[in-house]
Amino acid sequence: MRRDPAVTRVEAAPMLRSVITRINGRPAAEVAGDHWAIRGDRSVTYSDGSPPRTTITQGAWWPPDYDGPPLVSFSADEGAEQGLKLVDTLAVSILGREITGTIASFRQVDFRNAGIGFVLSMNPAALKGAPHTWIATVYAEPAAEAAILRDLAQAWPNVTGIRVGDVIASVGRLLDGIAAARE
Repeated sequence: MRRDPAVTRVEAAPMLRSVITRINGRPAAEVAGDHWAIRGDRSVTYSDGSPPRTTITQGAWWPPDYDGPPLVSFSADEGAEQGLKLVDTLAVSILGREITGTIASFRQVDFRNAGIGFVLSMNPAALKGAPHTWIATVYAEPAAEAAILRDLAQAWPNVTGIRVGDVIASVGRLLDGIAAARE
């Protein structure tokens, strides 16, 4: 993908599914109420260093090759909505294994586009050995998208490619309509 002249950027990240079970040792719902981030399972990722285009709003990312107790970087907006602060602990269940990490940083996460955005990121050692998949976002010229999806499917038949631009545009129009109806 990166060699294709129509591709302007590729972002990729490991992805695991998790459930936030506890906050500061208490059941998550007792602390966060019915916040969407604790309802059902959430994607979690890991990264040795702060991913490109990451804006830390509080705290700091763990150092490269950090191998100490589990650390968490959490979405700043969702953390504020739940009343979370630095050094709070979060327990997540990944395939039935509970991992408790300390919040080391908060960061901006934009869920409004097709980019990769995770509420929760952990240091790699915290998730060592856990089975996971990879997710990627390919930014390309719209005219090249069909060919890119075709080439992707031919090269890697086990990879699912989804064109999300039309979906985002439709959702945007729907939300604009809802907002206009409220006025």
